[in-house]
Amino acid sequence: LPALAAHHAVESQETFAAFRLYVQAGDQARTARSDLEALDSYAKALALEPLPGHPQPEWEAERAVLLEKHALTQTDLRQFEDAEGELRRAMAVAAGPEDRARLEGHIGALYWAQGKIASAIRHYRAALQHAGKPASPLTARLELDLAEALTEGREETEEAGRRAKHVLEAAKARRWPDLQARAARILGLLAWIHGRPD
Repeated sequence: LPALAAHHAVESQETFAAFRLYVQAGDQARTARSDLEALDSYAKALALEPLPGHPQPEWEAERAVLLEKHALTQTDLRQFEDAEGELRRAMAVAAGPEDRARLEGHIGALYWAQGKIASAIRHYRAALQHAGKPASPLTARLELDLAEALTEGREETEEAGRRAKHVLEAAKARRWPDLQARAARILGLLAWIHGRPD
């Protein structure tokens, strides 16, 4: 078992091997929907520090990925404040703009899950500023996240419709069926709102 192997690796001072084994154990637990067990394994990995002489960039790159996994698990457990802290730590060591966009989008999703629509909108806008690429699946997903939040808030529905239509066209052209279906659902909801105002 990865967790047991990680424990033995720690005792043998094979710290990086232990780090990876704890991450593997956490991944397996998360796949099995054992979120508390996953959280425990991820926390043990994060508590480890590289031994002198280990390549720091390799360690830091994998640590950034782990921070994101840890935060998403905390989100599933509704530990929102802790999750946001981990996502911000991951952003501090993110490799590039797409990583920062994805992480900022996760923060937006945290606020969305708490019903804090205005804060979610703010973070989705920030994520899109990081994203840059206008025709990537990540950017399209963030566009829909923002459109959905704007629709939920019943504010700026014109912008929400414009963004959803843009993604719908791109998704059709690039054959992104999940994004196409989601954009169509948002547009359907907007049509319902405009057809039957509150």
